[in-house]
Amino acid sequence: MNFFKKILFIVNKPDIILISGDKNSLTSLIIYKLLKQKFKDIRVIKSGFPYVFNRRSIFIFPIDFNKFFKYKFILEKSYNLIIINNISFSEENDKQLFVKFLKNLKSAIFKHYIIINIDNDILDELSRRLKNNLNILTYSLKKEADFQISDLNIDNKKLNFKIINEGDIVPLWININFKNKIDIIIASIIVAKLKGMNLVEISQILKDVL
Repeated sequence: MNFFKKILFIVNKPDIILISGDKNSLTSLIIYKLLKQKFKDIRVIKSGFPYVFNRRSIFIFPIDFNKFFKYKFILEKSYNLIIINNISFSEENDKQLFVKFLKNLKSAIFKHYIIINIDNDILDELSRRLKNNLNILTYSLKKEADFQISDLNIDNKKLNFKIINEGDIVPLWININFKNKIDIIIASIIVAKLKGMNLVEISQILKDVL
């Protein structure tokens, strides 16, 4: 990002969504489909950084985990940053790098959320260790998750399940083709809820677009 873009970024403070993991492109697409129902300027950015944007702009960046620190300026200067992490760590070094990244967020002065799937044991451990210091939202089949998945059923055409969050229980129906992608659907739902959409509204949109 050049100097001019950095100045625009600091002044306009667009909302940023960083998505890591092997399904980051599909996650970006689902989030885009959800948010475009409510927001006018939402874009998936696969390379570079736009010149034209404003305070109502929302940018989604599908990125490789090992390139997180390439976005250091965005991480430090964003006011409203949402990070989705859905990584199966293959090496101890990956885990330590992510811990370092999360700890760096503690001193940042902005509104941030980190969305983590705690069905992954390593991520579960990390979220427990860091949740008191960071705004971490978890999702899982486990009851202790902030967004719990329950009553999962699969038939020939539809996949249906319930999401439990803060006492609300909302059923969802999606196409059977997405049966192996429930994790990214839930992560996308959490992003939409953070952006002010309610679970019933989100459920209806997903029913129409998936």
